[in-house]
Amino acid sequence: MVSKWKTRVEVASGEKDWIQTRGCFVRAFQNYPLYTHLIPNEDKRFEFLTQYLEAIYDVLIRNGDSVLVCVKLNMQSQNGYFIPTERVIGGVMFVPPSVDGGWECQHDKAFWDAYAKYRLEEIDREAFNRILKYEEWEYKTISQHVCESGVPMWNGVLCGIDPAYSGKGCGSLNYESCLKILSRSIKQSTKNSKKPITKKVFADAYRKLVRKLSRKSSPKNLRLRNAPVFALSHSRRAVHFHKKNGFHAVAEIPFPPSVEHREDYPFYVTALVLSMESEKDYVGIVDRVTPSSCFIW
Repeated sequence: MVSKWKTRVEVASGEKDWIQTRGCFVRAFQNYPLYTHLIPNEDKRFEFLTQYLEAIYDVLIRNGDSVLVCVKLNMQSQNGYFIPTERVIGGVMFVPPSVDGGWECQHDKAFWDAYAKYRLEEIDREAFNRILKYEEWEYKTISQHVCESGVPMWNGVLCGIDPAYSGKGCGSLNYESCLKILSRSIKQSTKNSKKPITKKVFADAYRKLVRKLSRKSSPKNLRLRNAPVFALSHSRRAVHFHKKNGFHAVAEIPFPPSVEHREDYPFYVTALVLSMESEKDYVGIVDRVTPSSCFIW
């Protein structure tokens, strides 16, 4: 009889880890506001999401330099022995920073080719067209401004925990391990930068970015240095969780912009930034981490 769960976080190793992580993402995203709007046909959502995520992985991981971090689970029996079966129950996909600012953006053609390869338009034309419309809006409204900031940033593009493991003591993302992995990568990205990213340089760029996205003042207590993590969330519950764990909300933007009444928007897109001055700051944030049954950007 299983009495205890034990999770750990590590960089994914090969296709086996990805297939399991993809399944977790698909199940976690079934009722996520972004995807229920973009893929309204419930009968096609599972297949479309599976192939859409496969296309993203193909561009960013198989043919790119992005990083997939997995949350893995072992089960412990009452006699104290761990069952040898190990499974992936979630993960996070990070796009690395660009030395020119923002993150490493792939050419549109790479994604178009991947979408064709995985038959997205054939599976669900309406969902395919909605995806393209949203991606164009997201780039013009948010991503373009981030990439023009001049400050390298990691982009957390996908994150999720399998709903089957929520509420069982193993559904929260292991923040400490994840941030340690990312902190090592941040040090390397800063080392490869063409120019030093000083606190003043990032602070000025951040405030400029805030003004462009939301026309409001930036948080006074934001710690700034190195390559920060940038993420978008489409769930207010998830936003609340991220803010409790060190993220700062840059802006909340309604989608689509054509709706006249705010209450009619299907969802809001919240831009979030996580930035620490040193690896010690990661430990400070870990101390404030609270369990989450579903962790999605």
